[in-house]
Amino acid sequence: MNDLKYRILITDDDEENRVILQTLLEEHYEVLTARDGFETIEKMEYFEPDLFLLDILMPIMDGFDTCETIRRHPRFGNAIVTFISSIESKREIQKAFDTGGNYFIAKPFSADVILGDLALTFEQAPPPRSKRLTMKEVQAMEDRRFEEEKASVASGELKPRLMIVDDDNDMAVVLTESFGDGIEVVPAQDGLDAIAKIKDTEPDILLLDIGMPRMNGFDLCRSLRRTMRYKKLPIIFLSANDTPENRRLATQVGGTDFIAKPCSVDAIEDVLGEIINDSNFYVRRKKVTFEQLTASNRQMSEEQRLIAARQSVERDYGRLRDFIEKNFMKDLKN
Repeated sequence: MNDLKYRILITDDDEENRVILQTLLEEHYEVLTARDGFETIEKMEYFEPDLFLLDILMPIMDGFDTCETIRRHPRFGNAIVTFISSIESKREIQKAFDTGGNYFIAKPFSADVILGDLALTFEQAPPPRSKRLTMKEVQAMEDRRFEEEKASVASGELKPRLMIVDDDNDMAVVLTESFGDGIEVVPAQDGLDAIAKIKDTEPDILLLDIGMPRMNGFDLCRSLRRTMRYKKLPIIFLSANDTPENRRLATQVGGTDFIAKPCSVDAIEDVLGEIINDSNFYVRRKKVTFEQLTASNRQMSEEQRLIAARQSVERDYGRLRDFIEKNFMKDLKN
């Protein structure tokens, strides 16, 4: 008789949802949780889940991207993936299956529904395979990881990354000096520049001006909120356009908070502190370190200066050529 239990890896960026699901399922299954897609990909290597329970709306790497990554893995290509989400549109549900999902459970769910659905799923599945690590060994590894993460945060190794989207460069400079080593500050000139940078920089918080060229703050926030991976990214508006209408619009497009300019650095630090100290706030490990980003930005600035210099020379040469052709070439031909 096979006494092994099925293993389930729950992925949800909402801590309350993770706790509810884990408490509900761990009586029947071996359960581990992850806060986002990147953590899921890392944990599945040693946890070896039989079933992935994926939320869709997660920042940086959403459930669809996570499912596609799982399907590309040689060991988990045939694992069961069940989406559990508040999204119920036909298009999104179809996308869940198109990216490799096996089942879909709608939120809010009842205990009976989710337990019944999982029991039926496993009735049709092969028996659980033996794993390299026991659950006790997995838990010991998780405890070590938790202590290492706490130590990393306490030592300043893991720092919140703040993207400042403002065409005023002085703001990024002032806040960088004020925060010191406590926060990694990444500047963006406007909404389009932020969109180009956000995937590589992976900010934990966005500080956003309203009035900017090319794409204003409202349009950027609205665009990010429509994108599932940035649905819950803290976005703080920081603007001199402090009117009731702008505050209303900031809330309507999905802003987390609003700070009126001019303001003190202390006022910004207070708002950031509330976000960072919230139990649901999580500083994610980044694919690109801050040192790599700053080095890349320096190189990009040098390349931009070189391009600008070449363009200036070409413009000047073009004017000189036009002047010669207009004033001298006719005489020479004659």
